[in-house]
Amino acid sequence: MTYHELSMMSAGWGFVLSSIVGDMVSSAKWGYTKSAYKTAKVTDHEIETLMFWARKEGIEQKVSLALGGGSAMTINGVVITAETIQKTRQWFADNAQDCILGANRGEFYVNDLGKFTDWQNRCIAESLSGAWDHNLTFVQRALFIQTGQSIPMLS
Repeated sequence: MTYHELSMMSAGWGFVLSSIVGDMVSSAKWGYTKSAYKTAKVTDHEIETLMFWARKEGIEQKVSLALGGGSAMTINGVVITAETIQKTRQWFADNAQDCILGANRGEFYVNDLGKFTDWQNRCIAESLSGAWDHNLTFVQRALFIQTGQSIPMLS
């Protein structure tokens, strides 16, 4: 995982973890050129530090999943496996890719095809990185992929 990817996915992690990620990213930016910073890898020690604070903040599972951890999550008594989480991430990436293709074929109108395509490409990257794993829409789709049923989540 790169510092750039880490900074993109940490927005929903709360003040403490977002601050820690911000410090890591700032330090990385000082040590690398702008282009190298986007590909520089987060160290194992930094990941351990994030996970320590995630445990303290009570969001260890959310952070672990976003960082590509293989742990499962339990929703409404259903265990969503790591395999299903990966399938769900891919489903959202494929959906965004289909939107790009549809817009390019003229199947529907978009105001600015270039901006729309850029936005959908960002959605693909965020989806595959796990940035949306905590999202209600993601969890509902994961439940459907896991069980084949649309299980009520807010009842």
